[in-house]
Amino acid sequence: MKILRKRKINKKIILVFFIMAVGVFYVAANARCRLIIHNGELDGVKSGIFQKRSDLVSIHIPSSVTRIDSRAFRSCTNLQEVTIPESVTSIGKYAFERCYNLKQVNIPESVLYIDSGAFRECSSLEYVKLPDNLTEIKWSLFENCESLKRVEIPENVSRIGDEAFLGCTSLERIEIPDNVSQIGYCAFQDCTNLGYIKTPEEVEWVGKAAFSGTACLEAAEPDLYGNIYVDGVLVAHQGEEVYVAVNEGTRVIADKVFRGNIHIQQVELPDSLRGIGQTAFSKCYNLESINLPKGLKNIGSSAFFGCERLTDITIPESVESVGMDAFTGTHWYENLERDEYGCLYGDDILLDCETDGLTLEIKPGTRVIADGAIYGHYQLTYVNIPDSVTHIGGIAFFECIGIEGIKMSGGIREIGGYAFWGCKELKQIELPEGLKRIEWWAFDHCVSLREVRIPTSVEKIGEGAFCSSDKLKRINVPEHLRGIPLEVENAEIIYY
Repeated sequence: MKILRKRKINKKIILVFFIMAVGVFYVAANARCRLIIHNGELDGVKSGIFQKRSDLVSIHIPSSVTRIDSRAFRSCTNLQEVTIPESVTSIGKYAFERCYNLKQVNIPESVLYIDSGAFRECSSLEYVKLPDNLTEIKWSLFENCESLKRVEIPENVSRIGDEAFLGCTSLERIEIPDNVSQIGYCAFQDCTNLGYIKTPEEVEWVGKAAFSGTACLEAAEPDLYGNIYVDGVLVAHQGEEVYVAVNEGTRVIADKVFRGNIHIQQVELPDSLRGIGQTAFSKCYNLESINLPKGLKNIGSSAFFGCERLTDITIPESVESVGMDAFTGTHWYENLERDEYGCLYGDDILLDCETDGLTLEIKPGTRVIADGAIYGHYQLTYVNIPDSVTHIGGIAFFECIGIEGIKMSGGIREIGGYAFWGCKELKQIELPEGLKRIEWWAFDHCVSLREVRIPTSVEKIGEGAFCSSDKLKRINVPEHLRGIPLEVENAEIIYY
């Protein structure tokens, strides 16, 4: 009898727990569903409301929705059709990743921002027209979209991210608009049927292996100097020539093209050249002579690193950005003299700074602060940037954790990625009118910032530009930037 009673009690306990579990599941599921549309936003996606829903075939998103959040429909493997309303302004990271049966998606003109990997591995997707107001194709956006035959890129796009079209094996031709200045590494790698590539007139940087594995590159033959080109981009070099001339009409030397070449001694660059890639001539130990043409705009990080015999370098006034360690290890660089603040200048470029002082006065006449020039100077509290400066490079003031004040000039046009990352004591920053671009994570982890006003001249705010600024209470943003995700959790966003 006791055994029988125990069994009955156990069954009751199991039944109660089962009912409680079902109840909790029901409440949680319905609570999450109520968060799908909240204040005009598709919400709750991180908890996986639509992820891995193999039963979804068609979705009509209501017009109240303004944002499709990250991973919203990720791995909905049978999803074939999506209707996105004109109210939507942004599509989040991996939003439709691995929707293997999605053949076509109509992206409305209202969309200003599509985050990384949004359509990654949508292997049935055949055609995409991107909205006219899109300014950047983020990394891995269409990676491994094996059926993608045609994509229309709008004129406003200025950058194609890393691996954006990697593995799009059905893509046969691509016309990149002239406004694009950067093509990321592996951007079109292994697009095996890509036989026609039109590169932009304004291109300044092409990453490593951007066109590797394309039909276009496979068909290219080296010239008499061993140079291999894809429509005005020098992508590779073969040979042991001492003297190399780069063809007139070449706009960019891609990353790592001549890296470690011990034979090359002299290089002749054309007037058409706009960009020299990262480590393009790094460790060319016997390189003695190179001319930097007047129209050159971008010199990548470590471009001439370790070229110890390079004695004479003149940086033209057209240069707008210089990467970290671009000239470190050259004879020319090692013989430059530092000023009273420990700053090292190459013509009108601030290349490096070694200082123990609390304040820094950047020399009047300086045009560009190179990437990483003042990196990690913890003791600095104040920096004066003269009116002549137009570009602040990436990681320029990275982890200058003691900086409390910065006087910015009215001439600044661009603030590079991670430029002020981790400046924890920076409480206020006045961004000048005339500023056009604030790149990704520029003021990330500036935890003491209270208020920011974005000038009306700004055309781009990069990903996470003011992220992790915990004390930021208010950010004033021009109306034309409405819809760009700012990733500020506690701050009030006021559009003007």
